[in-house]
Amino acid sequence: MKTKVKIALVIILAAALIGAVVLYLINKKQKGCDSCNSLEGIQINSDDTTTVTGSPVASTAPSVSAPTDSLVYTNSTYRFKITLSEVWKGYLVERATAPTDPLAEAQFDFVLGGSSQRAVPLSIYVYPIGKVSGGLTGSTEIARSSQYVFGYRTWSSAPSDFQQITEKEIADRLATFQLTN
Repeated sequence: MKTKVKIALVIILAAALIGAVVLYLINKKQKGCDSCNSLEGIQINSDDTTTVTGSPVASTAPSVSAPTDSLVYTNSTYRFKITLSEVWKGYLVERATAPTDPLAEAQFDFVLGGSSQRAVPLSIYVYPIGKVSGGLTGSTEIARSSQYVFGYRTWSSAPSDFQQITEKEIADRLATFQLTN
């Protein structure tokens, strides 16, 4: 009798644990999984293969494609894209866990993957339209949709070993920023 009670107790505890995990995962997905998208993990490549790591929710995973000699970063969650040149090959797009601007809902940093230094030549910020009615402070506006205002920040000066990403290169990339449907 004692053995049957122990087995029943173990089964009940296992079922409760499994149920708690399932509820946690469902709740996380319903909330948009903001914390699980701390690293979008998009490796920017110029070939046809795109390395995607750490994208737990398919509906929020951005994509990178290589139509010709350019690279296109597309963010389906906030509906924007930016075309990058070959200079950006090897960079990652990371979603910051906590944007440096408290009014921003999201921040996407373009960082060189595998670098010993954390150099961020470009950050794109996404602001809910109602939070920035008076304009942006700390970043420069590049576009508006019906829901969001998009801003950017660049590094003040490039580290000596990052000379390919110039102010002109960043300005050229920002000129390609587009809202998508």
